[in-house]
Amino acid sequence: HGTPAVKQGAKGKARDFPGWKRAIDEELEGAGGALPWKKLCRQVKHRYCETNPGVADDIESRVLSAVPEEYCSHEHTLVTLVR
Repeated sequence: HGTPAVKQGAKGKARDFPGWKRAIDEELEGAGGALPWKKLCRQVKHRYCETNPGVADDIESRVLSAVPEEYCSHEHTLVTLVR
């Protein structure tokens, strides 16, 4: 697999993709605790692709499979952070 790709942070520090669960949690925290699943998927996919350019596999499926079941609801389309 080699060395993981890194992104330059706002202050010039290199930053690795934090992993699916942490990226999901960070996006939900930044949005006040909940996001529609499509928007969450888009945002996490964008973060992943920034640090892993040229990845062609099905990123959306990977994001959705990493969302903890307890974050999901049968009543609405929001993914909600559970602390």
